[in-house]
Amino acid sequence: MEDTQLTYYGGYYEPLKQLEQEVLGWLNERVDELDGKHQERPVEHIRSRIKTAEGVQENNERQEIDMKELVEKAVEPFHEVLEQKDVMLSVEAEDGLIVRANREQIEQLVTILMDNASKYVSEHGSIVWKLGKNHKGVTFSVANTTEVDKIDTARLFERFYRNDSSRSSKTGGHGIGLSIAKKIVDAHKGSIAAKSEGNTVIFSGMIP
Repeated sequence: MEDTQLTYYGGYYEPLKQLEQEVLGWLNERVDELDGKHQERPVEHIRSRIKTAEGVQENNERQEIDMKELVEKAVEPFHEVLEQKDVMLSVEAEDGLIVRANREQIEQLVTILMDNASKYVSEHGSIVWKLGKNHKGVTFSVANTTEVDKIDTARLFERFYRNDSSRSSKTGGHGIGLSIAKKIVDAHKGSIAAKSEGNTVIFSGMIP
């Protein structure tokens, strides 16, 4: 049994080790951006993620995770920033949504998606998280209203791609966060996709 576990996790080790390095770079970038805007609570939250990333670069441990609890905790630091934009944030989830995954990386996944939504959500708009389950695993989605007219959702997960360079220059970033999010999901053998419906962008996926 022990040998089987080593074989199973061994295939993940090198990709996840590289992934942690990329996550660490993204987190440092976001701290610099938010420091410049004096957004203290998200800065503190992302700095805590940096410390976590530094501590788990050699750790591929997986454990049972309550996704509802994790998401509700991960979005808390963004409340103050969203209140300044008069944005409504909600999490809709049933109880008992358990996955077996790397906790730190799933926290980073949620943080990246939440950070992206908070950057591009329209003023007086909304961000809605929905969690559920199907026969494959736990499903998740985050939808935010936006003022961006045309969104090339097929390219959002490409590294360094930014949909609207003029708007991106104002919000900051180099377009790597979502590519890291996809790598995290891929490393867990899950799926993630993006789509645009009217003035709303929706990221949805599944963790087995």
